[in-house]
Amino acid sequence: MVIVGSTGTGKTQTIKAIIYELSKGDRRVPFFIVDFMNEYGDVVKTVLDPMKGVFINPLELLGEPPSTVKYKIAGLLGRIFLQKKAVIQERQLRKAIQRAYESAGIMEKDEKTWHKPSPKFSCIERFLEELAEEGNKEAERVLWRLEPLFDLPIFSEETQIPLKEILEMCRDTYQ
Repeated sequence: MVIVGSTGTGKTQTIKAIIYELSKGDRRVPFFIVDFMNEYGDVVKTVLDPMKGVFINPLELLGEPPSTVKYKIAGLLGRIFLQKKAVIQERQLRKAIQRAYESAGIMEKDEKTWHKPSPKFSCIERFLEELAEEGNKEAERVLWRLEPLFDLPIFSEETQIPLKEILEMCRDTYQ
């Protein structure tokens, strides 16, 4: 679902109405909202405001192999931030994520390493910069397109609330 419109046209109120309706009855839908403007606290219990210092790390493995998380994160960021059909750019992002895991000592074929602390999200930026410095133009484009994510504080610090806990909070809210 995509909701677009100019300032003051009712986007936030429309989203609130949808959340309200989907959270009623027997088939409640859990919601996870990152709210920079504190606009949704009245309709959902689990709201994170990254500007108040709530940080998460999308590179946490949560029991999955690094390759699974690498493809999920690269695919998600690719759909949101990269150009359509930018498979080469998404590949560069996967390379940077892979390098980040390896720099943290997390190896795909060694399951014992999967319990090590996950790399920070900022590692992706560093490895994209390295690829760009090696003359990789697609990595440079990815770096440019993901710049807002590297600038915002939500993914830039150590995890304070593990993603697993956030998902459990969302689940518990609706049970």
